[in-house]
Amino acid sequence: MSATSPRDSMDALVPRRFLLVFAVAFLFQPCLGDEPASPPRPIREMTAALREQWSGRAGEDICVLQCEQNWHNQLSRRPSVILIPGMMANPDSMSLVRRELERAGFPVAVFKYSSQLSIEDAGAALRTELAKVRMLAPHRELALVTHSMGGLIARAAIELDHAGPQNVRRLIMIAPPNHGSALAELSANDIASSLDLNCDGDETIGMLDEAVAGFLGAAQTDLRPGSPFLVKLNCQRRANDLRYSILAGTDAPLEREVVATSLALASLLLGDLPESRPLLRSAQRFGSLDEWTRGRGDGVVSVQSTKLDGASELILLPFMHTDFGTIDRDDAQRRGAQEAVRWIVDSLRA
Repeated sequence: MSATSPRDSMDALVPRRFLLVFAVAFLFQPCLGDEPASPPRPIREMTAALREQWSGRAGEDICVLQCEQNWHNQLSRRPSVILIPGMMANPDSMSLVRRELERAGFPVAVFKYSSQLSIEDAGAALRTELAKVRMLAPHRELALVTHSMGGLIARAAIELDHAGPQNVRRLIMIAPPNHGSALAELSANDIASSLDLNCDGDETIGMLDEAVAGFLGAAQTDLRPGSPFLVKLNCQRRANDLRYSILAGTDAPLEREVVATSLALASLLLGDLPESRPLLRSAQRFGSLDEWTRGRGDGVVSVQSTKLDGASELILLPFMHTDFGTIDRDDAQRRGAQEAVRWIVDSLRA
């Protein structure tokens, strides 16, 4: 009688397809929440929302500095602050930062730009706005405080013009993808496949990819690691008279131990099943992303990607990428973001 392996014994007790789904679900449960995924409806809703916003922004290519009248001439010994939000240019994504800066007495404006522009073009538009401020208030010092892709826009404004704006003294970047984000390379189909969502033949996946690509424009390509834009930007010298500060988040949703255990279990039990290999490869791809691993990223941008030669400081704090906006989380749930904002306020006061 031939010997029976532990794997064969396991096969007799539990279908391996079940084990595969269990292992992947265990891996991604922190991202998905307590409710099981039901893909078609959420994807359709996301697609509809993106298309609605996209249609409302079609043709919108105006970049403006939103501020109160005479903002740059407000009486204050402190620098005037320009907030530069990230992708989709939603000022609400920095509402926590704005609130605390205004409470501390800083004059605050927001740079609003079109999501249809490339990062380099948005940077050129910001450079124009900074020049206007300098003409109106030549002795006014400015501090740029950015979130996510807004940091790349600020860097493009400063570093891609050798003359550079002469009135910016500080650049404080929250979670800047200085070397891109692997998430910019993922498609809706990648995500659906990795979570074993039954979307075969569902045109919604293609619709979502189309909507995302159209809404985000050239910026989506710019944010991919190794993109021509990032290579060009990172070859530039840092501005000599400008202090660069970076705050990076480490509160991504996946625990390293959970990722390692889940992938090891899946590989051990299911690695030789041909039908499991695509899902297993996708799970390994997702699970290995620093962007999603606690201690290595904030859920969108990895700590490694935020690093920049010439920066004065890199500060690691336990915040998620979305913790700075008007989101449904109380202050106790975003202490890392509050600590980051306190650091920004204190640093600008000094």
